[in-house]
Amino acid sequence: MSRHASEFFTYPGRILVLVTVLIAVGGPFAYFAMVWEDLPPGTYPLILFAMPFIILAAFFFGLGVAVLRWLGVKVFRNPEDTP
Repeated sequence: MSRHASEFFTYPGRILVLVTVLIAVGGPFAYFAMVWEDLPPGTYPLILFAMPFIILAAFFFGLGVAVLRWLGVKVFRNPEDTP
């Protein structure tokens, strides 16, 4: 039986994943809304606006996991534990 992705994280880990997804998805749209008026006419690929935020989200998640582990907070749940 397949498991849901959130079952692999503890509660603090789920919050970290949620904030990371908000950065990766909401960041490009917020930035695009701010620079919309200043862009010259034309078509732009979404990856142009999304890639810096995806990279930022990856670094944020890695740093968040490292800080939480340093503080002694578990981020990932044991695979043998039942939810």
